Amino acid sequence: MRRDTGARLLVAALILGSATVAVGTAGTGDSAAFAAPAATHGSVWSSTEAPLPTNASTQPSTRSPLLIGPPVCPAPGSCVIGGNYLDTSGNAQGLVETGAGASWTATEVARPADSSVPNRNAFLADISCPAVGSCIALANYTDTGGNEVALIESLAGGTWTATVVPYPSNVAVSPSYEFLQRIACPALGSCVAFGDYFDTNGNLQGLIETQTQGTWTETEAPLPANAGPFPGGSLETLTCPSVNSCVATGAYEDTGGNVQGLIEVLSQGTWTATEAPLPMDAATTHQSTSFKDVSCPAVTSCVAVGVYIDTAGDGEGLVETLSQGTWTATKMPVPANAEAGILDVFPDTVSCEAVNACVIVGRYFIAANDEQGLIVTLAGGTWSPEQAPRSTKATDLLLASGACASVNSCVGVGQIIHRQDLAIIETMARGTWYSRTAPLPADAATTRQEAFLYEIDCPAVRTCVAVGAYLDTGRDYHGLIDTLSPRSASSRGR
Repeated sequence: MRRDTGARLLVAALILGSATVAVGTAGTGDSAAFAAPAATHGSVWSSTEAPLPTNASTQPSTRSPLLIGPPVCPAPGSCVIGGNYLDTSGNAQGLVETGAGASWTATEVARPADSSVPNRNAFLADISCPAVGSCIALANYTDTGGNEVALIESLAGGTWTATVVPYPSNVAVSPSYEFLQRIACPALGSCVAFGDYFDTNGNLQGLIETQTQGTWTETEAPLPANAGPFPGGSLETLTCPSVNSCVATGAYEDTGGNVQGLIEVLSQGTWTATEAPLPMDAATTHQSTSFKDVSCPAVTSCVAVGVYIDTAGDGEGLVETLSQGTWTATKMPVPANAEAGILDVFPDTVSCEAVNACVIVGRYFIAANDEQGLIVTLAGGTWSPEQAPRSTKATDLLLASGACASVNSCVGVGQIIHRQDLAIIETMARGTWYSRTAPLPADAATTRQEAFLYEIDCPAVRTCVAVGAYLDTGRDYHGLIDTLSPRSASSRGR
């Protein structure tokens, strides 16, 4: 799902701990829409304080920022989450959380012998699991020479193994910089990962790593013909609907100095780069286009979302649709109460469970400094926007991620901001969205509460895992894992 780095900055002080509490549905009680009895019927949300390895720091003052997520669930009851933590020596280490519901295990991932100590740059960026017990993760660390190095972490037989990835022949040296951030594995032994690196001329280039029958090969991402001399090519989103069929999106700088959207398509073993088309009202100069997410329910059908600059200099939501081999750009619609002359629209994730059936979640402004959750649904060939339901006391509602397990079953997560910052869950049931506050562990602060959910995966209807952060009664941050699971037979009989 989507990945909102801006949301993750809100949890820059995040560190995990270890406690669990199960709760039922509960809302603020001040809005009819602020409840979800129908949306989660037969299921219950539970909350877990994410555990840490035994060598984790116990001193709040020495804890480093932690990014945890997104969750990857190859099957209900089997999920993996990546991130990083600070150990007792003050070194940042890569972290993997494995489990479901209230049962999670924390593991420090392997690193090569040349990793530097102290090292405050080791972390997991993304994970893909084509089958239960088989995962590939992307890690990044600093070696003893001060080089930024990317790793492939492979899970097999319950053990994680680290491998340094190959790089193009024109990679910069002394020091070098290579970074991997997204991976997709449509089948066992078949994966695509991407990131970026600096070449020998000092230019940022997109990097594509491909696994075929267990062997990784590297490719410099191609760029459109109008790329400038300092293109700054980078990739931001990735999906692979099948083996040998992938779509990645990103950005590059053209010969006019404009930042253009980049679409990379893998077909029959070849990557092809295309400048992303823009709506008719797009600015022709000072353009700055970027993508946030892409979803492909079929090999020939995809939707990518992002932002672009219009002729008035305002930021607009961008929807790119692939149909019959052609990409078409559309200005993303916003609700009627959107602020005139939208300055900022943030479509964060898109989830398409079928052709012409998609849900976008994000944020938009209804008035100066009043930011609200945005839900845009594709049905019958038409995009329909709506404001996410919220507590009437909320000043802002920020949706950061969404996931759909079926055409009629979607969940979005984020945060309500008022006097307290409340983690929020938006659930679609029979075409209607309901909102509720997220459950929190027993040690969560009850006054001046701070909590946030920023990633979610739903492997089945009424089965989801969301991750984020919360503040405890001692004003210390912890990792938050909220799980939606079917009620047990015993609990239904009570």
